[in-house]
Amino acid sequence: TDRQSFRWFLNWTKVFNIEELHVMSVNTGSYFAQPTVVKEEALMAFSKIAKKEADLHIKTHFYRNASVLSGIQTFSKEESVDLIAIPNHEKHPLKRIFLGSTVETLVQVSPCPVLCINGT
Repeated sequence: TDRQSFRWFLNWTKVFNIEELHVMSVNTGSYFAQPTVVKEEALMAFSKIAKKEADLHIKTHFYRNASVLSGIQTFSKEESVDLIAIPNHEKHPLKRIFLGSTVETLVQVSPCPVLCINGT
């Protein structure tokens, strides 16, 4: 579903004539996280999609941080990001109560606009 959301985003960006796109992944180091190799392969796959469908200059980033939210915040400050685009996956209500929503919190604390893309 993230690839579908990414393709939608690439199509949306054509209106703005952007020159550079940063694609990032955050490794939280938790027990249930995907292996680094898998995440790096996913970054390369997204990079190929962007080059093929939008012919954009792509930079990929792999961050290690305590949480996805803090990784995105650190990255956006370091790179002076103009816009954060992130897919939003619907969670079961109980999961949302106990785990919260990274996207919702990001929208509340981000110093730049956040584009939430429905990733269901």
